[in-house]
Amino acid sequence: FKAGASGYLLKRSAGSELLQAIQSVMDGQCYVTPLVAKGLVESAISGRMPAVLTDKPLTPRQREVLQLVAEGKTVKEIASALTLSPSMRYLQSRYHDIAILMPPLDAPQRLLRQAATVYDEGASEFAKRLLKFAAYSRPYTEEFWLALLELLYREKFATDYVVNAKWFHEYHPDSKDWDEAVRIGYLLDPLEPLFAIASHWPHDEPLPGLWLPSNPGEQKPLAAPPHLALELAK
Repeated sequence: FKAGASGYLLKRSAGSELLQAIQSVMDGQCYVTPLVAKGLVESAISGRMPAVLTDKPLTPRQREVLQLVAEGKTVKEIASALTLSPSMRYLQSRYHDIAILMPPLDAPQRLLRQAATVYDEGASEFAKRLLKFAAYSRPYTEEFWLALLELLYREKFATDYVVNAKWFHEYHPDSKDWDEAVRIGYLLDPLEPLFAIASHWPHDEPLPGLWLPSNPGEQKPLAAPPHLALELAK
């Protein structure tokens, strides 16, 4: 009540009592369930608060649950949110537009096809955010990092490439594709010390589709059926 509450019920209070309490509060009154009313009377006589109403602050976890309830989350959504690690919750907040689409993080090839599709349709920024969300959410899935690096090279995002190349190498120090990632990085930023070793390597442009599928689902035109010339026998 000190915090501004106007009523008090217990979990085991009946639904009809909840309606009664709401009506009382709407009428400008306070409502306390009879289940604790006796304790309140005894406390008024003894000057001691009953244990159920002691002024005990909420724990951080309780506050977190209360915040989710206030946001209108369902029980399932609350359970899902509370089982996420702090880093995953941060990612879902930062990449909210991606997270709500529930990308198939556990099906890398499917996700890469989705990223390639939106990229080829001109939504390069969305494709980049999708691949970043995937790589940061599943950092031990090598395919996500490589596809992200290829996209960053295609779009000439040098600084972003350097940052993510470092993270890629952190999680995959023995990757067979690291030398190629370094070579491509040198083409993008030859002054970056991380790529200095590639200064004497071949400087050929990487082929599109090296790590990020290029034009997924693109069908080659079918060959025209052979022309059959029929000649009647004489």
